Amino acid sequence: MIVGLVANIGIIILNIYVIFKINPSSLNKEKFTKKQIIYYIFFETLAGFWLMTNATTIGNTRFDLRLVLFSLGFKYLGWKVMSPAVLFIAISRFMLDSSIASWINLLLAVILLVTLPILTTYLEKKVSPNKQLYGLVTYNALIMSPFAIYSTGKVWEPLGILFLLLLVSYLIIYFLNHAILELQTIFVGATIDDLTQLHNVRMFREVINKQSGDKNATVVMIDIDHFKYYNDQYGHSVGDQILQEVGFVFHRYSTKNTRIYRIGGDEFAILFFNQSPESIQAFISAVQKAIGKIEVSVGGEILTVQLSIGQAVQQNEESLTQTLQRADNYLYQAKNNEIICVCCCIFL
Repeated sequence: MIVGLVANIGIIILNIYVIFKINPSSLNKEKFTKKQIIYYIFFETLAGFWLMTNATTIGNTRFDLRLVLFSLGFKYLGWKVMSPAVLFIAISRFMLDSSIASWINLLLAVILLVTLPILTTYLEKKVSPNKQLYGLVTYNALIMSPFAIYSTGKVWEPLGILFLLLLVSYLIIYFLNHAILELQTIFVGATIDDLTQLHNVRMFREVINKQSGDKNATVVMIDIDHFKYYNDQYGHSVGDQILQEVGFVFHRYSTKNTRIYRIGGDEFAILFFNQSPESIQAFISAVQKAIGKIEVSVGGEILTVQLSIGQAVQQNEESLTQTLQRADNYLYQAKNNEIICVCCCIFL
């Protein structure tokens, strides 16, 4: 049992590593892309199956740390990932054996995938993150208990194992949750601009390099007009306030398919992938209108904000880096001419 328990702990830790590799910048389950959700479902299912193969068995009943996997999953990845993953894990149980225990496990999975999202939402409103996880783990163990007794035909032995797993789970939750929160802080510090809370230039360069093969991208470069004058005339605190207001607007209008970055002092970039020219122009117009409403009060004066914008649509046989360079050139022209420069391309 000890060997299986150690193996289970190793699998949980490896699973957390994979989760951060898929999306290193954030574990915001409300903003996962469809691609990330599919990846998470696959790896959570794989981790669950791997836990079962290293389980302690009584007859055909398997005791492992899936209760930790489910609790962490519903807390940080959400029901869109974990409900299908729980079901797939239960179905994969039939690959190990097709006994009555497998069918009981499938019934248990259906109960969990229906009730855990409700319980998770309730606990998130009521208690701290650690207590949320303790509650989820305890609930998992309580739900599993009658099924374990029925499938093994015994009482004290499965209850004793579940109690031991519950104690171990509490310890794992305590340390892993602190590790997850610290990792999030580290990753956020490395990828998020502290002043505007937008993605930073490091993330921008990383995406540009990773997406260099994409052929349906639009790059928009943005610069705040007269920002240097504001800084020199009114001080850096006013400049910071302007940047924060602009960042707040960008946050309001950002979506899963619209990535916004602060890449320099007063320079921003937006990457659009697989979006129509009409939707992109609507987005830019809405952002410009909202930016135009920004007012910063300084000693009785009211400062307003305007943007210069350079936009380029990726052409055939053009890398994203080249598209970025064209957008930057159009931004330079816009700064000189005080107009919006747009370059579009019809894909053939």
